[in-house]
Amino acid sequence: MGTSKRSVAKDFDFFVKKTKIAADVVLRKLALDGYGLVLLKSPVDTGRFRGSWRLSVEVVDLSILPKTGNPQLSAGAPPSSEELSRSNAVASATFGQTIFISNNLPYAVRLENGYSTQAPGTGAILKRSLDELVADFRVVVAAVRKEL
Repeated sequence: MGTSKRSVAKDFDFFVKKTKIAADVVLRKLALDGYGLVLLKSPVDTGRFRGSWRLSVEVVDLSILPKTGNPQLSAGAPPSSEELSRSNAVASATFGQTIFISNNLPYAVRLENGYSTQAPGTGAILKRSLDELVADFRVVVAAVRKEL
């Protein structure tokens, strides 16, 4: 079952109106949850790929982790303090702004397309994370609808 932007937008609008939670807060929460999912799903060899995920508002952050990587990062580990500090970018995001989760390493597209010698079959990091985020959000929206 595909997810259309329109149906997600309708769920978002319904949730904000019924819970009276500010759209800005819901937007920030979804962005941070999405960022966390991407980090957790990232394969780790040297830590450079996972450490190069960026979270930004309105403009794509083109920076990457230097070649030395971050060997302290491991697959499935919670976000590090450095990764959490990047999430500060969305602290003042407002509804209507675009939030980007990006990775600008030259091999990021290959990993997204499923190529990893360290973790075969772990592709579609962004797609799987977005699908999971939308599914989780829909569960919350369904619960709110039931309470009405």
